[in-house]
Amino acid sequence: MTSFWTRLFGGGDDSAAPSAAPAPDAGLDHAAVLERARAELELKTAAHDRTWALASAAWAVDLQQGEIVFTAPDGRRVTAPVQVIGTLDPDTGAWMWGWDHPSVAEPIGRAAAAVRDYGAERGLAELTTRVVDCDEARAWEFTALAAHLAGAQGGYRGAAGATLVFMTFGTVTLSAGDSAPTPPADFGAGLTPVDDPAPEALVRAYLGDIFAIETAHRDRPDGERGGHVHAAVAAMQPVYDRYWRRDDDYWRPASVSSRPESDLSLTHDWRTYSRGPDRWRVAYVRDIGVRLPRAYDVERFPDGLKIVDALF
Repeated sequence: MTSFWTRLFGGGDDSAAPSAAPAPDAGLDHAAVLERARAELELKTAAHDRTWALASAAWAVDLQQGEIVFTAPDGRRVTAPVQVIGTLDPDTGAWMWGWDHPSVAEPIGRAAAAVRDYGAERGLAELTTRVVDCDEARAWEFTALAAHLAGAQGGYRGAAGATLVFMTFGTVTLSAGDSAPTPPADFGAGLTPVDDPAPEALVRAYLGDIFAIETAHRDRPDGERGGHVHAAVAAMQPVYDRYWRRDDDYWRPASVSSRPESDLSLTHDWRTYSRGPDRWRVAYVRDIGVRLPRAYDVERFPDGLKIVDALF
């Protein structure tokens, strides 16, 4: 095989190009867009780590194929199309954008070019200047913004010698024969499936009410930075109290994601299991490019059905 450096900075093809899925950012200032992008990348990174252990996976990049390959600790091979957003020299603090990098072929720099175009529209010099002063935290912000604008499914930082390479990647594919277990079975193992629509209806109603609040407040800054988050969280509290019954506030809403957990359009494979008399588990799959298992435990109380726990 060729060396890592040759593979990283070889040619590329259209298979590595970002998906055309621009985010609905009209009316948001740059700080709000960046906040949204950071939240998205944090959510996606956590999802990949839970699903196939991204944080501890070995990796290699072949930009001639436009592909990043991860090897999970359990031996699963995870592949995805890749883009180079930029490189950072930690010693000098110099960031060089992938949209005009001498070692990055044009198809592999298209997600970076989307950031440049965004910056040009908004008059942001740091996004349109080929080399800028930068630290690692700022490099991650650039990467999060690129992932957001291109609809990427994740971001990654790798080392090529003393240089740090920041990348985004698309939808992951598990190697044949090593696919993950079917998500609903994770939370339904050992339980008996039942045909009872009421527990599922309760969970769907809860998620729908939360999603309506998140949607209504998501694009309203309300003055202060993050003000829309505070307003949304405040509006969620009576909804939580209406649907939940437990002794602590562990699952009480405290934040808002730009790609909410409560978006029913991203769910499928709903199933209900019995956990005993008047106790159920409602399991489903959330699909954001990786299949994520989700479940809620429901119990019957004198005043009706209530959610008592969530399993993520």
